[in-house]
This record gives sequence, structure tokens and C-alpha cells, in this order.
Amino acid sequence: MNGIKFACCARSADFEAVAEYGYDFIEIAGRELYEMPDGEYAALRKQIEGSHVKCCGCNAYCPPDVKMAGPGFSREKAGEYARRVALRATALGAGNVGNVAGNVGNAAGYVGIGSPMSRMLPRGYSRSQALEEMKMFLEATAEAAKERGMGVLVEALNPGECNFITSNEEALAIAEDMAGSGIGIVYDIYHAVMSSEEPGVFRKILPHVRHIHVCGIRGTDRRFPVKDDMERLRPYLEVIKTSGYKGIISVETGYGDIGPAREALYLLKGEFNED
Repeated sequence: MNGIKFACCARSADFEAVAEYGYDFIEIAGRELYEMPDGEYAALRKQIEGSHVKCCGCNAYCPPDVKMAGPGFSREKAGEYARRVALRATALGAGNVGNVAGNVGNAAGYVGIGSPMSRMLPRGYSRSQALEEMKMFLEATAEAAKERGMGVLVEALNPGECNFITSNEEALAIAEDMAGSGIGIVYDIYHAVMSSEEPGVFRKILPHVRHIHVCGIRGTDRRFPVKDDMERLRPYLEVIKTSGYKGIISVETGYGDIGPAREALYLLKGEFNED
């Protein structure tokens, strides 16, 4: 047993399926949590409170109008957005994930910062200015998250989706520079593969990795992993297996049919010898 826990990135409407299929957690889009009407949120909270499956944190963090960097960036707006997301996520269990998962040293629950359209820079925009804005965004988000017992993780995207922070070396530099703010890394295997980033980079950044995303890949499309995906994913999964990582691995695809999530969990547990 490796102590790995598994989550599924899914819509709140798919919560029952995620629990039925045997996942330990659901990971809900920050954007969905923010925009969810109060009545729907109350119903979801009641549903999760009655289940052994809790929310471990947020992916798909924010919409394009909440800017991380570039024209329209506002630290105040970033903080306001983060406070509502963190409040709602922790009420669904995200603030207690460390106790449930036993992932000592990792964030108790987390906000993963990907959202490519929120950090896409226009041609000619100052990269140094963008970096300073991104750091302010992360600081504001971390302040709000910390109040609720959560952590904040920066995510490297691939150049096909975004033009800012497109390598894990860049994510590492930010995490090291902002160590005092508790910024970690969410490592996404899909983006690493799409960037032709070798597993050795993964091993290098592991001390700062607090959460991992994985999916099957068909062309440039994400899908729930099937048997044919495992050979491609295995070098990255091997890094996890030999690292002593004891956090959460989330399956992150689009938000289509949830049905294949059952087989995906079976395959991933088989890789880690998890029952």
C-alpha cells in the first residue's frame, strides 16, 4: 500500500457517481462553487455531509474576467473571489483533507491555480510585470485560503493552452520565491506530456508538489484513463511510486460522461497496488 488517495474532478451533479465508483474525494471547480446559487450549494453541502466522500479542493479555479496577470488585473478582486471559493470549499470538507487522507506535509485542502484564459498575456505585455502580478494574485489567494485552513498551488500549463508559466521549472521558481506564503505546486501529467517535459523534471520539483492531476490522452484531448493510456503515463506514475508521495491524485478530464471514471480508478489503483 502506498497511502495514495484518489479524487475525481467532476461537476457537483456527478457527486453520487463519484462516491459510488469508489473515489476517496471529489474535486470541484472553483468557478462552479463561486457561481452556484445558494439553494444548490446548500443541497450539495447536505449531500456531502452525509457521505464519506468529501471535497478535497478546487480545480478550474476562476473565469477569464478574474485576472491573474495582464490587463485588468486587480489584487482586490482576486482576494474577494478567493474568500468566497475558500469559504464554500472548506464547508464541503476541503479544510480537513489532511486529517482524512493522512497526507502529512501537504496542504490540508487546496486551491489549484490553472485557468489559462485568466493569465493569457497579450502580445508585447511585460513578462516581469506579469510575474509580479501573478505573485500578488497568489498572495491574495493564499491569504484567503489560509484563513480557512487551505493551501494554494500554482500549476504549469502547456504552451498549446497558455503563454504564461508553461513549464514546471517556472512553477518551481515561483514556489521557491514564495515559500514564505506557503505556495506549492499542483503537478499535471497532461500538461507535462503536452509540453514534452521529461519525468525527471517531476522528480526535481517533488519537494514542492502537494497535489497531482492525471488523465488519459487522445491526441490533445483529455479523457478518463483507459488501458491503452497506461504505458504513456507509467513513467510519470513511477516517479510518484518511488517518491514516497502520500497525497491525493485527481483524475482531471473535461466534464462530459462520468461513466468511464469507474474503470479509470480501477486502472490507477492497479498501478499503485491499492485495494
